[in-house]
Amino acid sequence: MSAKRGISNSIPGAVPTEHGILVARPVRGDDSGQEILPHMEHFVTLARRVKQPHRLIALVQAVCEAAVPPDLIDAARAAKAALIPVQRRKLYQWMATLPPEDLVKIELASDRISALKDEFGIQAVFALLDKENESDAAALADPTDKFTRALHLFLAQQYQTDPASPDRRFEQAEWQQSINHQWSNQEYANHYLGPKAAEPKPDAEMVNQLRERIAALFEGISPGEILVHHFIRIDRSHASRHENTSEPAASQKLQHTITATFNGTKAFFKQVANHEVVEMEEPAAVEVMFSWEPESGTLGVFCPDKVHRAELAAIFQNVVLGSDTNVTCVPMCTFELDAFGSAAVLAKIDNSLIPGVNAIDIQKIRVSNVTPQQSAADNRGRESRRHLASQLEISRDRRDQRDIYTVASNAYHLETIAGEEITRVNLTLSIDRQVNRKAHCVPVQITRPNGLNSRGKTAQDRLLVRQQLISLGILKEIAPA
Repeated sequence: MSAKRGISNSIPGAVPTEHGILVARPVRGDDSGQEILPHMEHFVTLARRVKQPHRLIALVQAVCEAAVPPDLIDAARAAKAALIPVQRRKLYQWMATLPPEDLVKIELASDRISALKDEFGIQAVFALLDKENESDAAALADPTDKFTRALHLFLAQQYQTDPASPDRRFEQAEWQQSINHQWSNQEYANHYLGPKAAEPKPDAEMVNQLRERIAALFEGISPGEILVHHFIRIDRSHASRHENTSEPAASQKLQHTITATFNGTKAFFKQVANHEVVEMEEPAAVEVMFSWEPESGTLGVFCPDKVHRAELAAIFQNVVLGSDTNVTCVPMCTFELDAFGSAAVLAKIDNSLIPGVNAIDIQKIRVSNVTPQQSAADNRGRESRRHLASQLEISRDRRDQRDIYTVASNAYHLETIAGEEITRVNLTLSIDRQVNRKAHCVPVQITRPNGLNSRGKTAQDRLLVRQQLISLGILKEIAPA
């Protein structure tokens, strides 16, 4: 299958780039980050959010050992909050002149910092900052935000001034976030098959259509209030990540990420005002994220409301890829969890570890029993059917040296769970030292039939998780026709 129409950038005043994609001249309030640095999604996010931008300049200078233009340094020092769009645009334009290898280093660092943005990462960073410490107090002082605080810890660890007194708190925050993730339910994306080889090339018309279709899906949303950003990531695609190849170029696959953000929900919280507690209700942002890999035809859709994911997949294919062919309802990835019904899987795990993964621990297993129930006839004489799900969750403490099957036998008096319907498994992967990171643990939650948590992980960790699940035979990839 192929897209019916290519999507060109026909924005008024647009100019062509060397890649043949038309890029609009920047408008007020737009920093053009996705056009100038399309492969640096995480850094652009930091630049837009960090409220103490002198730390951002310090990161760039430290990573690539380049002299940032004096006017940008002065602007960052004088800023009372995040850099304004025109200043960010100047920063991006200057960075676009740096060697590609330096940009890769900066993006990898930004990826690690951004990975601490969820609630568990925020809590971990806060717990490690000391108001009595002058440097920490500056990072905590207004204006500040979660990205600023995480960036402060990253700089303090990676580029510390006193080697005799190492600061390892950034790694501690990553570790604590990982531990907290192990015991909490994670959101995950659903994966679908789309038209293989179709390339999205967002233009003004496409963006407007995407806004209108998403607004129609969520009640009370105006299309003009939806922010749409498009980034391109050079990465190994879903279908080729487990292939053995000696060709360096073969691993360079495009992945498009299109994010639509809008105020689609409410945040409820309490606030003290005029010496009394006031119940506050404010608009809160919802993020819809599409991850598209042209080579494999894989479309990942993330939305907090899981009911809308299939509809969003169809919208992406129709609007962004310009194809009238329906998105295949069969998920790209399915998970076979029956092997976890027996302790024999422990030996299989030991024999299937891939390079970069040192060990795998099974932390939780959820067993479900679904019973159909027929209700009494309603006043119209119709009967309805429902399903009752009874669940049993077997878990082990992370400090427990026993495997989970011994725990099931000793603590739950279960001789076996073989043959039961296993619907969710929580694993902890022990990851070996990486080029830019020490050894660490990564929590993985797998939910049948195709739920896999990927939020709060770096791109490198997501790659290893996927390769390891394929090696174990747990993840089944359905190749496009």
